[in-house]
Amino acid sequence: MLSRFFVFFPLVLSLVAFILSILCLFAGHNEGFMEEYAVARLNTSMIGQNLIDTSSDASTSEEDDDSFFGSVKDKWNKAKEKVKEEFNDITGEVADELADRLGVSEWYSIHVMSTCDGDFKPNATSPGAGFNVTNCTNSAPEKRFNLTEMLDHQLEVGPFQLSLTEINWPDDIQDSIDMLNTALLALFVLYVLGVGFSGLAMLGSLAAFFLFSRRGVNAANLGLASLAALCLTVGSIVVTVAGDKGVDKINDVGDDVGISASLGTKFLALTWAASGLMIAATIYWATHLCLMRRERKRQWTPRKGSY
Repeated sequence: MLSRFFVFFPLVLSLVAFILSILCLFAGHNEGFMEEYAVARLNTSMIGQNLIDTSSDASTSEEDDDSFFGSVKDKWNKAKEKVKEEFNDITGEVADELADRLGVSEWYSIHVMSTCDGDFKPNATSPGAGFNVTNCTNSAPEKRFNLTEMLDHQLEVGPFQLSLTEINWPDDIQDSIDMLNTALLALFVLYVLGVGFSGLAMLGSLAAFFLFSRRGVNAANLGLASLAALCLTVGSIVVTVAGDKGVDKINDVGDDVGISASLGTKFLALTWAASGLMIAATIYWATHLCLMRRERKRQWTPRKGSY
């Protein structure tokens, strides 16, 4: 026999999914808030490395050796000659100095409702390096992140007053980011719907506790849970596929200018957990309705003269 206390199971599932979907939506909304849960992250700590001539037969004057890029070249060459244990420390120092001297941030993160940038701590190559957030901005989802515009501005106002054309910046990088921006617009809409439907499913589960025998209430809960599961699952698929393609393309074309990208695995875990919970809630309500129908059939007795 079905018990009304069973409805606390989908209630808890919907509550947790509601919280997780809100966290997915608002991660990175403020500086330092769930920064590790970015949709994707771009590492720009080595941007401009193609400006450094690292060929062994390149001749440099004493004036060049005293320049910034000459000193960075020396560090880079020394790094290649050091043992593996020292390599990470020295290349990290080079990365920090490159980004700092050029006037750009070492990383940029893309969130559903914002973009953030900052520096690695203690440096870019340290295992498990942390994120020192210096700025977060909010914009329309379809115009979430324009890396070309941001970097061009930072390089222009930097000490060397460079432009992206001077470091042979490939246009394909921004094209890949634009694909992510399009996915973010769809993701924003899907998460808003997912939050709404999972919240209603949570309230519906609570109502089912008091109106346990009402088949209409249980059917409504099945519909709400199904819609929440659909929105969150489609959103998870969109961010996984688009993010993976965008990151791969950025890594393919960005290597020459010192740009790399990584997909936010923690964000993916969060979004798939939310969709999985609502799928489980949907399965519960479907099973609940089937069992309720079977129980009513058992209790039904035909009237006299009905056959």
